[in-house]
Amino acid sequence: PEPAPEPEPSTRGETFRQERAVRDDYMRKATLGRLRSAVDAVGGGYDETPLRGFELAFVPKSGFLSRNKNPRLLARFLSEVDGRAVADTWSQAGKWTNDDVCVFLLGSSLAPARELAAAIQELRRRSRAKVALIPVDARDWTAHIPTDAPNVAKVLLAKLRSGT
Repeated sequence: PEPAPEPEPSTRGETFRQERAVRDDYMRKATLGRLRSAVDAVGGGYDETPLRGFELAFVPKSGFLSRNKNPRLLARFLSEVDGRAVADTWSQAGKWTNDDVCVFLLGSSLAPARELAAAIQELRRRSRAKVALIPVDARDWTAHIPTDAPNVAKVLLAKLRSGT
């Protein structure tokens, strides 16, 4: 019997794109599920709400006659997190509210830390929005955490890294 013919280059490229899309979708679902579980484990201080442009959005629950001081939490998953993704995500988060917002920008591939830091620094300088944007590598849960990140973000990232 003759060996199977080698696929055309365009067919191989399409196959690769399809396999990558399946992988990214699986990674997105697993990552967001784990983040949702971590938010629930923090003590139930958040209600989930839909928000266009973000896969997850959580608003702090208000207590009886008091307002919860925690920031709103947003999560967005992209296959690649780079300076352009940071700028787009920041812009979308800033439109949502004037309250403090903490955004987890999750990805299966991150640009170099220097590029991400420069993009965030420039946005902080130009923007009035109270956004804490945290790029997170969904493969191992390493994150570029700003020094002024809210405590709840640090607790969530520790839970994500430990798997609890």
